[in-house]
Amino acid sequence: MASPNEISMLKKISFKPQVWRIEQQDNGEFKLAFSYLKISSAEWQYIQTQRGKIKKYQSADACLNDIARVQPEATIHAVLNPITN
Repeated sequence: MASPNEISMLKKISFKPQVWRIEQQDNGEFKLAFSYLKISSAEWQYIQTQRGKIKKYQSADACLNDIARVQPEATIHAVLNPITN
């Protein structure tokens, strides 16, 4: 059975998330989460794969593409790691 936290399932439902969150991990990968609540009281749900695991993205662009598949206009909150050289 498909998870309600998959992009393909979020595309099908009429009630869309209020806010999205892109989180950059220490290893450079990204995770994408969403909430049906305002950002101040958000309870985040991570996007999952078909196997029920948290989906990992290689770039922020990939996260943005998945968001755009669900809704053309979105509020996005990003948590990024600083670039250190």
